[in-house]
Amino acid sequence: MENTILNTMGWHLHPPSVLSFLHHLCAAIPTTDERLHRKIFHHAAFFAELSVLNYVFVLHKPSAIAITAVLNATEGIDQSYLPHDAQPT
Repeated sequence: MENTILNTMGWHLHPPSVLSFLHHLCAAIPTTDERLHRKIFHHAAFFAELSVLNYVFVLHKPSAIAITAVLNATEGIDQSYLPHDAQPT
């Protein structure tokens, strides 16, 4: 994904960061609850920041780190933030 973006732009920009992917991924979450969007984004950004502390993650693409951060954030979200129809019974 990163190479497609960079080749299209002719490499006239900074490479996309994990945070830029997080913005796009969180914007694609299908909910109108802004509080839920903020909560997921902040949790995902925290997980992405943690990836900086371990050299193993340097070898991974920023988009892969962002996707896993969003998945971890949505998995660990407090059930009270979910709409009533999405909460487990």
